[in-house]
Amino acid sequence: AARAGPGTEPGQFTDPIGVAVGRDGTIAVVDSGNARLERFNRDGDLLDVWGDGANGVSFTRTENGLGPTGVTIAPDGTIWVADTWGHRVVALDASGAIVQTIGGEIYDTGDDPARVGEAGGRFFGPRDIAIGDDAIYVSDTGNERVQRFTRDGTFVSTWGGYGTGLGQLIEPVGIAVGPDGNIYVADSGNARIAIFTPDGTPAGEWPVPDWPKTQPGGLPPAYQPYLAFDANGDLYATASNAAEAIVLDRNGAIVARLSAAGAERLSQPIGVAIAPDGAVLLTDVGRDAVLETAPPASLDAEDLDAEDAGATP
Repeated sequence: AARAGPGTEPGQFTDPIGVAVGRDGTIAVVDSGNARLERFNRDGDLLDVWGDGANGVSFTRTENGLGPTGVTIAPDGTIWVADTWGHRVVALDASGAIVQTIGGEIYDTGDDPARVGEAGGRFFGPRDIAIGDDAIYVSDTGNERVQRFTRDGTFVSTWGGYGTGLGQLIEPVGIAVGPDGNIYVADSGNARIAIFTPDGTPAGEWPVPDWPKTQPGGLPPAYQPYLAFDANGDLYATASNAAEAIVLDRNGAIVARLSAAGAERLSQPIGVAIAPDGAVLLTDVGRDAVLETAPPASLDAEDLDAEDAGATP
């Protein structure tokens, strides 16, 4: 479909953040600046706009224009949205009605790692959701932690806590379940991908040189990296600060960098999703658009200097 451009009309975007693709090819985009979710078919034709109060669904938008962020589509087609400044995550059915809510009341642990286990089920600015076989994982960004729930929304556990040590987090944003069943978290403030077992045990970390680290005493990062695995188990991670998306293999080595979609250069890519046909979808707040590209050509990580790796579709 032709690009509708930036704006507030149906099919247009203002600061699109999260993007997800269902098994049937349906594309869900969080139009953050307009505090709504838009659904498209695989060809990019608009299907629905949710969040304008219809079906009782409204997402929170701050006075300075910040709205919902991450989105994921469960295997059953349920769409989960991080209503960030409503401090909740919600599940929407095929008609756009809310069928499940977790959170809704702000709780701030004050960046105290000793308080990481407090107030399970309450959030401070959650940014993303990942769905496992028997669990829901939420990046509770403002509390520097991950929260785990059962599929019916019952709180199970938290992990993380502010810090730079193994298993600690600073401004976690994107979250994804890997092909190995582990939980991968875009630990933006530490410029790394933190890896945990499903119960929250630290299982490793992958430094991401493309991400800027938080300076001591400085402001949290603003580049909001999101994650998505492809069918081969490679991990895509956005780096809006560098106008690119990076691809990491199963060992955490950077095997490709995407800096364009066709002839169009990326500007500020944030959300990322892999369609069932393998196409890479990226939200770009610099262009107020969703860009699509083919995955990069296969690369042999063993023969590739990670610092010199580069791929343009």
